[in-house]
Amino acid sequence: MIARLPHQRTAHMTHLYLSDPKHLKKFLREFRNILKSNYQIINDEGEDRYTCGQQHDHRNPNWKPFQHFERYCLKEGLDDFEVRDFLEKYLHRRIICECHILIDEKAIRKRDLMRQFGVDFEGVELVD
Repeated sequence: MIARLPHQRTAHMTHLYLSDPKHLKKFLREFRNILKSNYQIINDEGEDRYTCGQQHDHRNPNWKPFQHFERYCLKEGLDDFEVRDFLEKYLHRRIICECHILIDEKAIRKRDLMRQFGVDFEGVELVD
């Protein structure tokens, strides 16, 4: 017996689906758990980060930038190109590899500002 895939949404319906904060949070939570279970942890300047472990270069034959992303979107019945576009707008940055979805740019920026200026930015919302 062949496993049935969920109904595949169009790009427009994928956008509408992710526009609901409940669906977006569910998608990000589940996908980040998939990435964390498949990626390795490295220690970068005393901080643990998840990484795909590959140089982000199209000439690198071992780099598969969206291997888990495409599979998860298909499983959820979402258009992967629309999801990527939606997440780039939501996260306010380009995503060239799925490991970038795990990076919290605001937390890194706060940490760098705290190091550089010696100021505690806890509870302060930084502007993009």
